[in-house]
Amino acid sequence: MRLSKKQKKYIKKNYRKTSVEDISDKLNVSKSVVSAFLGDKLNKTTTPKLSIKNYLKENRIFIILTLLFTVILYGYSLLGEFVSADDVAMINDPAVSTFGEALKSLNLNTIVFSALLNTFGQNPLVFHFRSALLHLINVVLVFILSYQLFDKKVSQYSTILFALHPVNTETIAWISAGGYLFNSAFMLSSLIIYNLFHSTNNKKYLVLAVSIYALAFLFLQSPWLLVAKDQIHIRR
Repeated sequence: MRLSKKQKKYIKKNYRKTSVEDISDKLNVSKSVVSAFLGDKLNKTTTPKLSIKNYLKENRIFIILTLLFTVILYGYSLLGEFVSADDVAMINDPAVSTFGEALKSLNLNTIVFSALLNTFGQNPLVFHFRSALLHLINVVLVFILSYQLFDKKVSQYSTILFALHPVNTETIAWISAGGYLFNSAFMLSSLIIYNLFHSTNNKKYLVLAVSIYALAFLFLQSPWLLVAKDQIHIRR
């Protein structure tokens, strides 16, 4: 199969910042044809720079639709009340309700909870909105990480599964489960940045990934961070 001038121009323009798989999908040609055209250029080029900006820009329609369906699915949780003894205990705990005491805990979930409580009072809508927003952020992070590790279709399927799976209902609807959402956000961010380092060998990404992980371990104080980090090995 021969490439048209327009296809060749597109490949030359994008092969340094986009994977061969994505180029072949975009042009509807086989990967072998794209690789053959690039030839020595491809051999001299390291793994394409994993540009998060490009990921989000090229897939903005998919991301917007996924987030929209997620909001529709979990939107009703915004109308919920404080649903457990844990929620009530946090509200009435002086170490949480007093912002100064919350700061001393150095626990991000406690600090955020206290800040919202002192700003908006005992309004469950605010806390449910926090949980929903964190889940949406994690959905985007899952898309980025899975796109780094797999092809486009797998990343889309895995993102949809993560976004809409009912197993997440408790974490989103239960106000006291905010810590789990923060854990996920920090862990996913750390892994994404580490994958950038692994692909580009740029040490600034390694420093940033380790810094994010250290901050998470300091301000989330969760042993699950160590377990997850030990079990996940990223290879591209």
